[in-house]
Amino acid sequence: MPSSSNKGAQAGKGGRSRGESSRLSRDVVDLQASTTEAAENLIAEGIPARILELHALHQSLRTAGNASEATAARINTEGSSPPSLPSPGNPPSPPARTGVGPGGGEEKEGVGKAEGVGKEGGEGEEAGKIDHVNAEVFALFRRVKALVLRLVEDLGVLRLFVRLASPAIADGSFNSAVQEDVLEVISSSRSAGLMVLQHICKYFLERAHYVVKCKRYPLVADFKQAVAQMDRQQILSLSESVMGIRNSYLLIHDKLMKNQDRLKQASKPPRHSSHMVC
Repeated sequence: MPSSSNKGAQAGKGGRSRGESSRLSRDVVDLQASTTEAAENLIAEGIPARILELHALHQSLRTAGNASEATAARINTEGSSPPSLPSPGNPPSPPARTGVGPGGGEEKEGVGKAEGVGKEGGEGEEAGKIDHVNAEVFALFRRVKALVLRLVEDLGVLRLFVRLASPAIADGSFNSAVQEDVLEVISSSRSAGLMVLQHICKYFLERAHYVVKCKRYPLVADFKQAVAQMDRQQILSLSESVMGIRNSYLLIHDKLMKNQDRLKQASKPPRHSSHMVC
């Protein structure tokens, strides 16, 4: 038979276990309440402020992009036109030789320049010099990346907030179709934001390919034009990404505001009970 001291020890352990379980349950309820409070503050103040910030940024980027396109178009119009291709009846005259005699050093050097292969310290390298990183695009990329990460964090809070309203569906206080609609918008907005980062990675890879071409063939102006065009297109693309993030916030905010009363009623922290709702 167990002694009275053993019984007392077991009873003490049982009491501590129940007390620990009760404390953990209260902590979970407090976490749910803090999540609900954070989501409500985000809906009431955070999202509207983000929408206005993104709208102002998109307007400034669109203005800068239009000005850049106009400048590029003016330069192309005022600049020298590319040489026309020779007609079959008028073959082009051979280039002037720079060498003194056949097989001379100077003549060989002239052939190398005509092929457009730049050498270190030569004139070809100076002709093909181009920025390895576009500072404007890189600064904008860092800003858009921060916006995307903030969007993902905000959507995580809102998604949990809507999920916590699930037990109230059985009571009819929240329409499950509306809930699924909101969750679908949140999920698609998160995926669209992450796709922006993948698109930017592809831009850097493609640009690096053309920069290498510019260094190898410095006299081929098409490669430098391709890099400049990619940079302008990327600025416009990032501007559209900012507009997409703004629209995601707008749509989610509209969905949540239309069902704000139901969400508040459904997301009230339940009292501690021994029954679990699945």
